[in-house]
Amino acid sequence: MITLLVLYQATCIFGNHIYANATCTKPKTCTKCHHTVGKPLGHDETINVISNPTINDEGKTEYYCKRCKKVLYTTYADPIKPTVVNHSFNFTKDEIIKYINNHLNVFVSPDPVDSDNSVFKVYDSNDDQIASLYVLCEGPNKSAIGVQSPKFTDAIAVATVIASKIDEGINNNQDETMKRLLINHICEGSNLIIGFKGESVVMVAK
Repeated sequence: MITLLVLYQATCIFGNHIYANATCTKPKTCTKCHHTVGKPLGHDETINVISNPTINDEGKTEYYCKRCKKVLYTTYADPIKPTVVNHSFNFTKDEIIKYINNHLNVFVSPDPVDSDNSVFKVYDSNDDQIASLYVLCEGPNKSAIGVQSPKFTDAIAVATVIASKIDEGINNNQDETMKRLLINHICEGSNLIIGFKGESVVMVAK
């Protein structure tokens, strides 16, 4: 009798399986003899967007299982191109300053010099200030970038290079854009209007 009791408790020869519930990767399984029933449940996949791409950084999306919480795989999206979308820039002040510092041959100080936090100093490779940068990113019809410099040609040069990163048409015709600005004409690309406001060259999202 004792032997039968031991066999019953230690084995499943009497069909006395004790099953653990099925999981995403394992079927219903006996905890004693590992006999299985049915199939694994499979993962219940869902998406978690960790970050959207910006003009400086790639985006990251994780695909994970709602049931077991395991991250199944991760995808990445390339950084987006700075441009105009719905009459607005697709970047913030901080993002365009970081972008300029990474891609152009100038350095924009990230510390604003005005009470509205919109004006920034621009330095050349010799650490000399050559211009001031004004950035407004406040939605439709309130998005503009201005460049002011004691040397007007410096203002035009900096503004044109920035504009060329935002507008493909200007990128293909930088010399012509600068020439037209120097003779005091407003230039229009597919995304920007570049013109004058006082002593500044201003790029307005259109």
